[in-house]
Amino acid sequence: MKAKFRLIIILMLLHAVITGCSDPKLEDKQREIQARKIANRLDSNSIKVFREWNYFQRGEAGIWSRISNDSVYYNCLYRTDKDTVKLNIYIGEPNKFEKDFPTNYILDITKYQRFNISKYDQTIRIIGVDNVGRGHLLTDSLRFKDVFKSANLFDKLGALNKLRDSLGFYKVTYIKRLGNFIEFSLSARYILTYLPDDLNLDPQVKNIWLSEFATGKMIQKYWNLRKLRVQGEN
Repeated sequence: MKAKFRLIIILMLLHAVITGCSDPKLEDKQREIQARKIANRLDSNSIKVFREWNYFQRGEAGIWSRISNDSVYYNCLYRTDKDTVKLNIYIGEPNKFEKDFPTNYILDITKYQRFNISKYDQTIRIIGVDNVGRGHLLTDSLRFKDVFKSANLFDKLGALNKLRDSLGFYKVTYIKRLGNFIEFSLSARYILTYLPDDLNLDPQVKNIWLSEFATGKMIQKYWNLRKLRVQGEN
């Protein structure tokens, strides 16, 4: 009898969890809470970092893209594995990378399309990956302090990841040619958009974007939350 009672309780809990997770109104409320958290955390100054860095979640790691005027200077896949921090770097503009993070070690993009850099304790290991995907050990004995002259990429990406974790988005996009707004993807369907006072949209797509924003709602000044529609949904 007791076993049957426990089974009934378990089934009731499972039903509550399943129906709760699938309740669109509940998810709407949860996403709005998340959106307000981001809106309250970021202001016109702190949000500027996302005009220089776009982000996309890929599995357990995240890809940060350093951008300017819709050009991608370099992409960084950042992840941690126990005591080791790992970076995969794709450099499109070596001069821009060197300006952001001056180094004493030259990353030769004429030979390698990607660099896998691991930091364990204070030691740096660098593998260059060529155009056919073969890895070549370039160094495994450099001291961390001997690589970066001043600002270093590990600290920057660590800080960006910490900010992302605290805000909870899985994607952030800024495309200057479309307009000076910034989009935060909270999930595949919920988009939070920062609309500054001096909102400037590309005239060719202005009406399209205004119509898109109108499908959502302003949760507070500067911030619009919308839910993307799916085919067949009312």
